[in-house]
Amino acid sequence: MDISKLQLLSWKQVTGLTNLSKRTIQRRIKAGSFPVPLDLGGNSRGWKIKDIEVWINKLEKVSVGDI
Repeated sequence: MDISKLQLLSWKQVTGLTNLSKRTIQRRIKAGSFPVPLDLGGNSRGWKIKDIEVWINKLEKVSVGDI
């Protein structure tokens, strides 16, 4: 088991990695297009690094004409 894949990411870390706002991430979670966080108790939420990596790897590349 690779322990580095078990690390959890906070809201701040996920927004930093994805360049998406917290509100955008919340909308995408509701739409089913972003990984659902784990409930860590209280108001705490966290994402598995692997779940965010998989989501990033599934993103489509921007075509040169759209840059």
